[in-house]
Amino acid sequence: AKLPPSAGIPLPYGMQIDAKDRLWSAQLAANTLARYDIASGASKLYAMPGDNVGPRRMAVAPDGKIWIAEFNTGRVTSFDPASEKFESFDTGLGAAGIYDVEVDPRNGDVWLAAALASELIHLDAKTKKFTRYPLPTEPAYMRHLAIDAKNGDVWSAYSSLPTAVPKVVRLRRLP
Repeated sequence: AKLPPSAGIPLPYGMQIDAKDRLWSAQLAANTLARYDIASGASKLYAMPGDNVGPRRMAVAPDGKIWIAEFNTGRVTSFDPASEKFESFDTGLGAAGIYDVEVDPRNGDVWLAAALASELIHLDAKTKKFTRYPLPTEPAYMRHLAIDAKNGDVWSAYSSLPTAVPKVVRLRRLP
């Protein structure tokens, strides 16, 4: 679907492919989530809940939900493709700069890279409660997360100006 010129440029940001061969894309400047069916070529746009939320990277959960990092709000939002409904979860850190989201394939827990808060944030899939983990050094501008599917350890690389010294952090998950 094409946006009118008055809506600005979409600026596709994060992309993922789900188990049904649909490509999902967060469109940062358009404040939308786009779905593209690879087999049929059909597409659909969904307006993100809220104004200028800054959707960035996303993850596909084991249950098929799409999780979207909201850079401008400090929230993470899930989208259920079956019901076409959004649900937002507020970290309480409006200026957190949520840049990336990953889902633990073992249990569906959601992890966030709070780039401006220098924290990893965990959203428990069952209780929907957040736990924050400050990184060992600041500032810690994270852009990507990775989860080890074997043990649930969370990895991130980060750096920040003025030094821009790259660092890697690992949060070990206890059994």
